[in-house]
Amino acid sequence: MNRRFATGSVSLLAAASLLGGVAGCGGEELFPPDIILISLDTLRQDRCSFHGYDRETTPFLAKLAADSLVFDRAYSTASWTLISHATMLTGLYPSQHQVWSKSAAISPAIPTLAERLSEHGMETRGVHFPGWLDARFGFERGFDQYVPAVNVEDAKGAINVLTKDVYSAWYFLFIHLFDIHSDSVERADSVIYEVPEPYESMFDPEARAKLKGIDAKQALNIAAVGFTPDMVQAVGALYDGGVRYVDDKLAAWFAEWTEKGLLDNAIIIITSDHGEGLALREHHFGGHGAFFEEGLKVPLIVHATPGAREWLKRERGLTEKDWLGRRQDLVSHVDIVPTVLDVLDMPANIPFEGHSLYRAIPEDRIVHAQWSGRNAAYRGYTKVRYANTGRLRAAVDLKEDPKGLREDKISFEEVERLGGALAIDAQKEVAGFFDPGAAAESGGLTEKAAADLRAIGYGAEVDRKD
Repeated sequence: MNRRFATGSVSLLAAASLLGGVAGCGGEELFPPDIILISLDTLRQDRCSFHGYDRETTPFLAKLAADSLVFDRAYSTASWTLISHATMLTGLYPSQHQVWSKSAAISPAIPTLAERLSEHGMETRGVHFPGWLDARFGFERGFDQYVPAVNVEDAKGAINVLTKDVYSAWYFLFIHLFDIHSDSVERADSVIYEVPEPYESMFDPEARAKLKGIDAKQALNIAAVGFTPDMVQAVGALYDGGVRYVDDKLAAWFAEWTEKGLLDNAIIIITSDHGEGLALREHHFGGHGAFFEEGLKVPLIVHATPGAREWLKRERGLTEKDWLGRRQDLVSHVDIVPTVLDVLDMPANIPFEGHSLYRAIPEDRIVHAQWSGRNAAYRGYTKVRYANTGRLRAAVDLKEDPKGLREDKISFEEVERLGGALAIDAQKEVAGFFDPGAAAESGGLTEKAAADLRAIGYGAEVDRKD
């Protein structure tokens, strides 16, 4: 039984009335579900075992995915934490929210997801890694409590505090975990990805030994000079260990939350803000994979717990086929906010380019990634990269080349033949997007924040002239 069915809470009854609550089995009041959004920073889709990776990096997420809606073709809107989260939490493309520099913040004219949910009576709580998701960028707007946490253990302590008073409330919980991301390369013994045992040696017991004495700072930011293929594999094994570490932590958290009743009636969305390059083609480990597939393609799981499924069926007209299974639809982070609003039957108020993930996705839709002068666009299985001038830079058929390994290697004639029409249509579509106006000012980064971010590979983003 959902923990709220027996509470008789006036505020909850008001919320149910506002959102059209219905009578459940046995005459019990059926309330709208809680919302949990989890962002696993730097989790590359093809390093997840539930997406076919041969290492068992994500056994918990695989189990959850088997009982969820899973999207095999989900994309971030940029391979940078700041930009992608601004999309994730507003539902707008980067060219709309314009939070794509360290001096920009979400405009007050743009409602955040937390603001929307708070206005409808939800308790809102957020935990984030300090840096690109700080309050200065507007991410704290709408949260009753929004706190930093430097690692998964710190995050769990913060979540325990933040959720102690929501077990009989209607809530939104946002969790941003950073442990998969590369660590500081300022230490002499850095091996780029730092992860505790037994995870450090889980996929290569000799990984740290193989990397002894490396210039981690150069390898992350410039080039992995002197790295053998075996050393590149060792770095990848440490990255995979970090993925498994976070997966195991999530398994423990979900078991505890289930026992306490926090997940009785919830929609849980799990994704990543971007992927990771792992020196696949750029010959260094930084940059998060740029606008290649390893940088933009992300996992996306939408899980409805039993109470939420009853709500989806009775109140939103959905059936099991809508909330279970793997789908090949082309989807994006711009779809997260529309999905939440659809689930809760809340008005959008502004036009979204995204779609509810529980509804039919147009087959001919174009999905965009954007950052300043860089653009990528997808339609069907065709992908193009182009400049703001419209000049085509690359194209690839992802049905024939799923990892896009030939993306920047084919001739100009082939690029034009494959992607010319898509690039033109993408530009026209972007030109017609709803324009909420310029971004607000973030006030920039503090010196300490800039130094901390620079140490984990964000030199270009921190030091560039905006």
